[in-house]
Amino acid sequence: MLFFCIGQLRLRTQRRAAPAVWYPMDGFSINSVWHCLEVVDDASTTFRSEHLFNVVATSPNRFFVRQFWWTGTGMVTEPVPEIVTTHDKWGFPKHKVHGPVIVENQSRIVVVDLGRKLSVGEVETVHFRHRMKDLNGTFIPYFRIKPNSGIAESLILEVILPKSLSDEVYFEKFKGETESAVDVVKMNPRQDEHKFIFKKEIINPEPEHIGYKIRWGKGNV
Repeated sequence: MLFFCIGQLRLRTQRRAAPAVWYPMDGFSINSVWHCLEVVDDASTTFRSEHLFNVVATSPNRFFVRQFWWTGTGMVTEPVPEIVTTHDKWGFPKHKVHGPVIVENQSRIVVVDLGRKLSVGEVETVHFRHRMKDLNGTFIPYFRIKPNSGIAESLILEVILPKSLSDEVYFEKFKGETESAVDVVKMNPRQDEHKFIFKKEIINPEPEHIGYKIRWGKGNV
């Protein structure tokens, strides 16, 4: 799910089988990323997610672009992501979505105006919140980070599930576009009331040919 190119915007339109995140971008390098996806209901129709990027400007830049894939369908109009940000002295948000969300097949692109042009070496945090629906039952139950992520320090993947979906949950490392698994581990959750939280932190993620995935559901093991 719940995903860039600054300067010249490049959109890849190949179909994805599940929610995915993709990172290559011009103008920024990535220190760390936290992704959290929550499946709210047993029928997997309602979803919430948060995504926190800590980035460093590698060239003067005002715009951060996030690309991701979403396999849920059925919404006539998709909601625009919320940008969690502080406010300037006049009370206006420092970060805001710039223009409409670009939708093509399963690909989504969101452009964020950072409120000022960052200088080379400046660090910025960009924080997204999403509300999503799948009314046609097309969502495929895994959350993956594609190879070539370019994350320098740490990647955190977190999936929150209702009890009915929490029995078979796996963390997987996979190789390249073929997504052949190189390591699969069954995950144990932390329980918070009726929610089951599956979390994996990867320190110094491996080179660009390795991707990461959390998948769940008895038909997806």
